[in-house]
Amino acid sequence: MYGPPTFFVTFTCNGDWLEIRSRLQPGQTYTDIPVIVCQVFKQKLSCLMSLFRMIFPNAGCLLYSIQRVEFQKHGLPHAHILLKYSKDCVLPEDIDCIVSAHIPEAADDADIVH
Repeated sequence: MYGPPTFFVTFTCNGDWLEIRSRLQPGQTYTDIPVIVCQVFKQKLSCLMSLFRMIFPNAGCLLYSIQRVEFQKHGLPHAHILLKYSKDCVLPEDIDCIVSAHIPEAADDADIVH
């Protein structure tokens, strides 16, 4: 009814996220606290899904999103996400209006760029 998705996104959990590392006891790794890993991943995925409603204003409104969560052999979850926006992005100019990259000026934000 709405057609093929505009974007395919993969979102992967990181065992080094502060929210996970802060809950580890000495000698533990993220594999020892799978409930915490899943809770943190779910919270971050929920935030990401909320962002998709407003993060690409040049693509129009979000018509649908479909997500599937899977677990890697390491025990970390990841999600495959299909997003359909009202404007298709097929030309390079369309993509340039939506996707861009730059190094943040704020020191706190620059820490996330490695």
